[in-house]
Amino acid sequence: MKNKKKTILILLLAVIAILAVTVLKTPLFIDMEGDKEITVGQNEDFEDPGAKVRFGLGSIRTEGSVDTSQIGDQYICYHFLTEKKTRTVHVLDVTRPVIVLEGSADKYLIAGEEYIEPGYSAYDENDGDLTDKVLVESDLDTSRAGEYHLSYTVTDNAGNGTRERRKVTVVEEGPLSADRLSFDLYPFYDELICKATEYDAEKYGKLLYFGDSFIGNLGDYGVVSYSQLWSRGSLGTDSVYDAPITVYGYYDDSTTFFGAMDIYHPESVLILLNSDRTLHWTPEYLRSSCDYFYGDIKERYPETEFIICSITPVDSYYSSEEWMWREGFDRNDKINKMNAYMCELCRKYGFKFMNAAECLKDPETGCCYDAYIGEDGIHLNYSGYSRMVEYIKNHLDYDR
Repeated sequence: MKNKKKTILILLLAVIAILAVTVLKTPLFIDMEGDKEITVGQNEDFEDPGAKVRFGLGSIRTEGSVDTSQIGDQYICYHFLTEKKTRTVHVLDVTRPVIVLEGSADKYLIAGEEYIEPGYSAYDENDGDLTDKVLVESDLDTSRAGEYHLSYTVTDNAGNGTRERRKVTVVEEGPLSADRLSFDLYPFYDELICKATEYDAEKYGKLLYFGDSFIGNLGDYGVVSYSQLWSRGSLGTDSVYDAPITVYGYYDDSTTFFGAMDIYHPESVLILLNSDRTLHWTPEYLRSSCDYFYGDIKERYPETEFIICSITPVDSYYSSEEWMWREGFDRNDKINKMNAYMCELCRKYGFKFMNAAECLKDPETGCCYDAYIGEDGIHLNYSGYSRMVEYIKNHLDYDR
């Protein structure tokens, strides 16, 4: 009988011990606010909902915190006596990568013209450079006029995707077919043309201006320091190889453009040549001459930034110089086409185009504003050169 009672007592004590442990481990006192598992995006604000002790029997001791800048599972533990509850916070990468399209999102092509991708880049906060992972898809058919699209998509390692689109409009005729009043370079060469910006004196304070009498006159009128000018009157891409030029304000009959380049190594050069050639040359001949020169300077001076400046418009009628009498309207039409060919070559050689002609051209006539033209109907006056330089300084920015 004694043994039976002893056995019952042992069993009773065991049950009591088990119940005690169970009670101690059972979350009887902690009430956790909110969900046991919470998902939050990286770098998003997170506020711990917290926990409390039932019946006001005490206070919670909290262990752990959440740093949403770090991706992964993080934990917050709430303690009261021997009781503990844990909240899991899943910090996820929910930020989409960014695709940046270089050049314009709207491009124009002439039917039959080759499409040249202006470029793009992709970046993700966590994965870094994703440019190599960008998928480009297109329905572009450059042989037929119409509106087409290029789709650029990329996905980061967390599965976040993004897409950008570029519209390409293919037309039957371009700037070379436009008349004097409807002529416009921007839809076709937007990615090449220097954009308006605040002048960066640190970068372009020593910009070198090189060219014909239009460049020389910038110093003569005092709108640009001679120290920034290399020039020679009537200089063209046909004579640039042999003709001596004025370098930094000092005439040296043994120094050509190429000789000066080899001596001074300027970082940035704005070139305006062939103004006189607009009388005798055809646009096609100018293209051929410029093609050779641009290719040569690209090969010889790959580290130099070359900016090709547009040929400026002339007056509405003709030059007062008897030997240069020509209808100004026809000459301006020719100048427009020459500038279009120069843009075409800038695209070929990776140069930028300074469309200074647009600030001098009267949109109602397609010729130079009367207020900007000099007495000979070709060169500019002080106001014209001042406006031209102001435009250049405020348009030395473009998508790289």
